[in-house]
Amino acid sequence: MRDLLERWLRNMDSSRKRSFEVFDRYADRYDSWYTRHRITAENEARCLKSLGLHGLGVDIGAGSGFFTKILGAIALEPSRQMLYKAKEKGLESIRGVSEYIPVRSNILDYAVMVVTLCFLEDPMEALRETWRVLKNGGVLALCIVPRDSKWGRFYESRKAESPFYRMAKFYTVEEVIGMLRDAGFKVESVRASLSYGPLDEAKVETPVETYSDRSFVCISACKTVSEHSPLRRTSEPSRG
Repeated sequence: MRDLLERWLRNMDSSRKRSFEVFDRYADRYDSWYTRHRITAENEARCLKSLGLHGLGVDIGAGSGFFTKILGAIALEPSRQMLYKAKEKGLESIRGVSEYIPVRSNILDYAVMVVTLCFLEDPMEALRETWRVLKNGGVLALCIVPRDSKWGRFYESRKAESPFYRMAKFYTVEEVIGMLRDAGFKVESVRASLSYGPLDEAKVETPVETYSDRSFVCISACKTVSEHSPLRRTSEPSRG
């Protein structure tokens, strides 16, 4: 399994490799964001937890493991430095990418992507791969900063100044819901937070079900199986 993953990493697009390198280089800066912006981070965590995820799960693109630890999930992350941070938190961690998740099919109760989709070259490939590893009825919690939100517009305007967001492609909630449906998921619910902007004073918030004026939106989508479900990768990752 490790050999297959390393081969995949060697053959991936050069721009994706650069994104890994950025997260390696700025791992301390990334991890400290959750301390420097504690109220906002806790609002986001509260929003994600409100979806009621339980069982065996994986945090895809886990970064340094802030949300992984809160959920009790497994951290999946391509950046080695981010993995070290996650392991320092005592988390079970696996090196991997969203397009190639090194676990068997139909095994996970839930998967999480928190502000991960915007960094992917091929979001649909990642969503189809997530569909593969979830059990029938398993849940994907996909959290985004919408492009048309206060924080989304701010990040878009400051791309040149950010080593992280200069590589990002932000989406609207409607665009992401369309991707989820195309990948074989049924959207069950939406929770949202962050009514304030990035330059406003942070305040403690309770998640809401409307997202039109919120900048952190979590979409809960259930894996469905039908004759119209998209084709999946047919070979299983080796356990060797």
